[in-house]
Amino acid sequence: FMIGPLNTEIEQYLIDQERFEDLRQQTTLRAGRNLCDLSYANAYDGPLPEVLKVIRDCLGSGRTLDMQYTPYGGSTITRRLIARQLSSTHGERFNYRDIVLTPGAMAALNVLFRVVRHDAEPNEVVVITPCWLDYPLYLANLGMTPVMVPMAEDLTNLDLERIKDALGPHTRAVVITQPSNPTGTLYSREQLQQLSSVLEASESHPLLISDESHRDYVFQPHSFSSPLEFYDLTCVVYSFGKGLLIQGQRIGYAAVSPRINDHKAVARQLERLCRA
Repeated sequence: FMIGPLNTEIEQYLIDQERFEDLRQQTTLRAGRNLCDLSYANAYDGPLPEVLKVIRDCLGSGRTLDMQYTPYGGSTITRRLIARQLSSTHGERFNYRDIVLTPGAMAALNVLFRVVRHDAEPNEVVVITPCWLDYPLYLANLGMTPVMVPMAEDLTNLDLERIKDALGPHTRAVVITQPSNPTGTLYSREQLQQLSSVLEASESHPLLISDESHRDYVFQPHSFSSPLEFYDLTCVVYSFGKGLLIQGQRIGYAAVSPRINDHKAVARQLERLCRA
């Protein structure tokens, strides 16, 4: 058989990533066991002892269904606990059905991109850069067009004018990381409010996807604010792996803002796309 070709755009994104991976492997061969590999966000100290204890307790509980399949969207008990936690931190009353569990933030992003995609129409997604390398790859794989919009030159502020110029009739979503990955920038409440005003004025009224995978790493005197507080059409992406230092376990979720008029339908569609 013959391997089917990838389209040119996906090939280019993969080439850039594979070049990085080749450099990492070459460095690993030279350094051997003395290598401290910072190319992946792996904690060399491993998970916290209390996290390991919870995992051991679950494995030894004797409840035979704990490690088996759950419904699409995740276990109801787990979703209720997440909804309760988000209700206390994000200023909105979440129902458990607003939460859709996924195998990591990667899957949550993919189903959110799919939920806004319109078949047989152009689909653009504004991506604030610098960004996680995989965002444009996911979009290209879905036949969507990533529209890259750089932060301001100081890498501490959003370039609101550029964002405004990038929005068009086919803009389906805007992706932002809070705090930013890889810069570590924590956007202020004022900036998030200004971003909300820009999006509300847009004719396309895009979904704002807030990737909050690193929100557990905000330290005093700074405080975390979610874009969900300011813009109604927001969905949150989160990864337990980052905060608990168990990235390889791939546990994440997408949360739909209760302020989205048809938030129940959006969450239901996310569940359905987990099947497809």
